[in-house]
Amino acid sequence: MQKMDFYFSPCCKRMLYSGQEVKKMNAQKEPLKLEILRALSGRIQFDSLEDKHFESLEKGYKGEQDWNQHMKCIKIGHIHLLDLLLKVHSTFLQADSLPITERTIYLFEIKNFEGNFIFENDRWYTSSKVEIPNPLNQLKRTELLLKRILQNLGFSQEIESYLIFVNPLFHLYHSPIHQSIIFYPHIPQLLRRINARPSKIYPGLTVKANKLKEEALTTSPFTNLPACEYTSLKKGIKCCCLLILCRKFP
Repeated sequence: MQKMDFYFSPCCKRMLYSGQEVKKMNAQKEPLKLEILRALSGRIQFDSLEDKHFESLEKGYKGEQDWNQHMKCIKIGHIHLLDLLLKVHSTFLQADSLPITERTIYLFEIKNFEGNFIFENDRWYTSSKVEIPNPLNQLKRTELLLKRILQNLGFSQEIESYLIFVNPLFHLYHSPIHQSIIFYPHIPQLLRRINARPSKIYPGLTVKANKLKEEALTTSPFTNLPACEYTSLKKGIKCCCLLILCRKFP
């Protein structure tokens, strides 16, 4: 009988086999806030900030789904934790993708940026020169906080952190030479490097991974939603293209 390695999806507390689909449970759970905004879309009028945030959530979720397809190429034994929302004292951190192997824990921060961006004087800008938070600084902060949690749970593996840009239409001008930045064309090379490191899952690692999963928050504290009342919602059934189909009865 072929031996299969397993990994966990903490958001729905499921056990999945790495590289194989079991009972179609390989899909990542859609964030609750995105579900709610999708339900409200077309029924209320979002303002410009709400509309931009909705689009950002959609792209972020799509990017994580794309990355999960790449993760199927990892053939060594690993436990894969998805969308871990953790709290260290009063500080929150989110790990998009956290494969745990025998000797290494990989922290993957997934970005689905599209279009042209600029790196200049350690700052990141859009093509229209609007500054955005430095993703590398965010990655360093997440790694530092994650280390504290992992040490408390008894993990001894080294952590390798990567900023993964999954969109082939993303370009960063004046890109820094940084080993933590992985652009779309370099993803296969990273996966080959991971597969070159033999790894087996042992019972103690599974126990620790379960403890880490139990540390994760089940609901996000960042769920500010557009103000609305039921009477103000546009009624009707949504079709597949998200248009509202209204029918008046006599």
